[in-house]
Amino acid sequence: MPTPQFLQSLQTGLRYWQAQTEDNSDEAIRRLDAERQNIYRLVQYGQRVPELWPDTAVLALNTFYLVERRGYWPEWIPVLEQAANEWAQDDVRLKIQLLHRLGYLYQAARQLPQAVAVHVQAEQMAQIFGDAHLLSQSRFYLCADHRHLRQYDSAEAYGLQALAGFEQQQARDKWYAGIWNELGLIAYHRGDLTLARQRLETAVAHYRQLGRTTDLLRTLNNLIGVARAEKRYDLALDYYEGAAPYFEVVSSEFDRIMFEVALGGTMFELGRYPEAEAAFRRANTPYLQRSPHIHQRALVWQCLGNALLKQDQLAESGVCLQESARLWAVASDDLMLANTLGTLGELYGAKGEGETAVSYLDQAIGYLEKYPDDAMAVRLRAEFTALKQEQRRT
Repeated sequence: MPTPQFLQSLQTGLRYWQAQTEDNSDEAIRRLDAERQNIYRLVQYGQRVPELWPDTAVLALNTFYLVERRGYWPEWIPVLEQAANEWAQDDVRLKIQLLHRLGYLYQAARQLPQAVAVHVQAEQMAQIFGDAHLLSQSRFYLCADHRHLRQYDSAEAYGLQALAGFEQQQARDKWYAGIWNELGLIAYHRGDLTLARQRLETAVAHYRQLGRTTDLLRTLNNLIGVARAEKRYDLALDYYEGAAPYFEVVSSEFDRIMFEVALGGTMFELGRYPEAEAAFRRANTPYLQRSPHIHQRALVWQCLGNALLKQDQLAESGVCLQESARLWAVASDDLMLANTLGTLGELYGAKGEGETAVSYLDQAIGYLEKYPDDAMAVRLRAEFTALKQEQRRT
């Protein structure tokens, strides 16, 4: 049985770190990262003492931005699960907020059905609780969940509901900026690039005004994707140059890595394959390969395999593409898996192994048929079908 003095000491520690973790600026995240194990240890102590559960739950919630930006969600998901299910039972608002953050970490870990389930639970609780802003936040998260599932009609419906709610509440905060980013990504995936640009530029303007550097960079990266899809490569490079001054400011190494991927993709599409390869190799850092960012790890291996294939470095390209395919399967992303399988079909065609090439292309086309309203899937299906016909003629 802990002594009253020990309990008082723990509560003092919990409240001290609650205050420290309220600041989610990049500078604060870097400071907190050095104290991560101390915070984690304090939460482990707090979870054993029911009297301290409310304070422990608040600290678990506040630590979210450190966890998200530094990729610590494998160890933090169980903490948030316990916080939402046990520690915040007497505080409905706190429980809803914990469910929001837990669902986001499920989303980051590619556990998308779990993300939807907890965000639906949060939405229902927010409706009963009668908090309009929390309800709009729940719909924001559900919009993102369904976008990741490539269920764009549902994503758009949730996104427009969230936007209407934020506008009715006159909330020009991070949530308002964030829903414009989500709606922009939905338009991008559907192939409506003009609408995507308008929505993403709106998000950028609000993030600049709010001084949210990490979110600003992520949205600029999305705009690079739009510019590349439009084949406006000078504009893509302009976005990259506009983001570059922030690279040393942000606390997330992952976000810097994704700009290397964006630069490499632009070089690839310009036919500058050695430069693309160099950028993808810079992105493929030890940090990334040790991280839980399965989706992005798969993307980097795919991109590197593509760049090597274009330079006829077939053996190394095959190794990269096989690793990418393995990771896409782990991430349960059939569309991106199809992209990699189709590229393997191209590789085996280049090696003169036509039957193997056709086998990979058939697998890819089969996956792509599941996504009739995704612009990338439609484009890849046409490309891989033409490549398959070419293989059968040779």
